[in-house]
Amino acid sequence: MRRADLLSAAVLAAVGLFFVYSGRDLGMGRLADPGSGFMIFWVGWVLTGFAVAIGATALRTTVAGNIAALWEGADILKVLAAVAIMTAYALALPTAGFILTTLVMLTLLFRLIEPVAWWKAAGGAAIATAITWLLFVRLLGTQLPAGIPGELVGLG
Repeated sequence: MRRADLLSAAVLAAVGLFFVYSGRDLGMGRLADPGSGFMIFWVGWVLTGFAVAIGATALRTTVAGNIAALWEGADILKVLAAVAIMTAYALALPTAGFILTTLVMLTLLFRLIEPVAWWKAAGGAAIATAITWLLFVRLLGTQLPAGIPGELVGLG
């Protein structure tokens, strides 16, 4: 789908350019004695190159002057609601904690995007939240915001 290709190209380009910038900040070094940012810098350029190729292909297949067709059929209210839900998630995360806010956000998004029964949305959100928490906290040893509820039950 052209719209998805353009969006993925834009995100990939942003990530690639971020890597380039980060690699330069970490120090490039030389080819014979690479610095800590050497690999990150070049991976960033490769990602950016892939993004340009994906974007160019998507634009080439788009009918000239028909950029509006990319947004055809999009439900702008759903898009705005999803942005509002994710903004509220980012604001609530430090206070309410990862588990509670992620569970609520995913439940609302599952109901919003492709409406399903509440129990299915909540069940899917609970499974996704649990898997994510286990992956990052238990397997990778990452700290996620526990928030006030997590502090009360000893997760923080």
